[in-house]
Amino acid sequence: MNDQNQHPPADDTNNNQSAQNPPSAGGSLLNRVANRPTNTPNGTPPSGTPQNGTAPTTATTNPPATNPLSRPPFGAGKSGGGTGSSGTSPFRPLPTREQIEFALLPLHGLAVRFELKGLGDPFYRLLGHDVNVENSDSRLVVRKLEQGGDVVKKIQELLDLAWEKYSFRGASLVYQLENEALMKQLNAPSYMPKKDFFDDDDEQDTKAELPKPAIKVLRSIDMVLVLNVLSRARTQVLLGTSPIMFNQHYLNRALVSDDPRLVTLAMATGVI
Repeated sequence: MNDQNQHPPADDTNNNQSAQNPPSAGGSLLNRVANRPTNTPNGTPPSGTPQNGTAPTTATTNPPATNPLSRPPFGAGKSGGGTGSSGTSPFRPLPTREQIEFALLPLHGLAVRFELKGLGDPFYRLLGHDVNVENSDSRLVVRKLEQGGDVVKKIQELLDLAWEKYSFRGASLVYQLENEALMKQLNAPSYMPKKDFFDDDDEQDTKAELPKPAIKVLRSIDMVLVLNVLSRARTQVLLGTSPIMFNQHYLNRALVSDDPRLVTLAMATGVI
């Protein structure tokens, strides 16, 4: 009998497997990790692997990441705003229109006005000259004061002497009156109630009283004081150290101030 029948040839499959997969003992960490077996069931190709040379019909995609900044802003839902599913706001919506009553009250109850119009001839009243009917126009008087001369210098000396006697120090705010409308607003009655808005206890005290002006404006009629204030005030500030400047821009103004010092001087020298 032939020896080939008694010793069949060895199977090449085992040899091939041992040749393809050598033992990993003593190999590098990279080889051990790369050769780690997977849990893929036998006969089932991994996901996304083509079968029989054809591409898979469906592909698994990850859901898009949500951006926390892409949410709608607060109050962008339904009427009333809100970010919840119902679109309602946790806060009560504000009314579209709300009526508010307010009033501007002055710091002091008295103010004084300084203006040359209607005060007469300063050369007659200060220097004792004869009455000149032409000087009844304040604009003509301002032109003569602006031209200067010996007579104007005498008036300036009288003003400087009186200003030193006033002992006015520091600064004071003055406000220009461009028209009579502002004077009417200053003299307008104030409808602010005397008691507190939230005091509803004394309802019997609501008597029909006539409203009073928010501020009472007096007018200075002393020629020396009026010329001093008009010629020394710059824009909206009156400094005690300001020099006299006879200029049409200053003397043709009408100024008002609620400074208690100026009010006291005006009441002492004459007001209407």
